[in-house]
Formats: sequence, structure tokens, C-alpha cells
Amino acid sequence: MPLGALAAVALVGSTAIFAAVAARNVYLSPVVGGVAYLVVGWFAAVETYPLVLTDTGADPALPAAIAGSIWVFGVAVATVLATLVSWWALRPRRSSRLRAVKL
Repeated sequence: MPLGALAAVALVGSTAIFAAVAARNVYLSPVVGGVAYLVVGWFAAVETYPLVLTDTGADPALPAAIAGSIWVFGVAVATVLATLVSWWALRPRRSSRLRAVKL
């Protein structure tokens, strides 16, 4: 089950990068990641029956709780990394003529 959470986090990150690069707007990456984080947080914050378990205090820790923690915290990390990758991919490039003059 934790491998599925890692795959879902990778999906969020790749979707954020794709959205930013497709729209040629780096600000779209944190928006996509932020929306995903809000949805996951809402699923984890439901009081009666949470859809995402994050309580790893049980002994031994439940695999579903480990997967939930990976999902909640991994989305935040994936959003930051996706924003950095999108910024790198969309940064303005210097022309090759300017590089040749400097050498």
C-alpha cells in the first residue's frame, strides 16, 4: 500500500509539471499542487470516517496510516519539486551567439 501512495505522489508531481509546461506558466504548478493538497487534507480531516488515515501512533504502525502520511506529506514535497522543475524548464534561455562571445 505505501508503494501506491508513492505512485500517487509522483502522479501529482507530474501533473503539476505538465500543467505548468503546457500552459507555459510556472505559477500553475503550485496551484495544481495546492489544490491536490487541499483535497487530500480535506479527506484526512473528516471527523467521522476519514478517507486518509495519518495516525502512525499504533504499535505496530498500520500500513494504511503509513501510506496516508506519505500521501499527505508527499504531496507538499512533490508540489515544491514540481514548481522547481517547472521553473527550470520554463526559464529563459540565452542565445548561443551570446555564449560564443563570452568564450
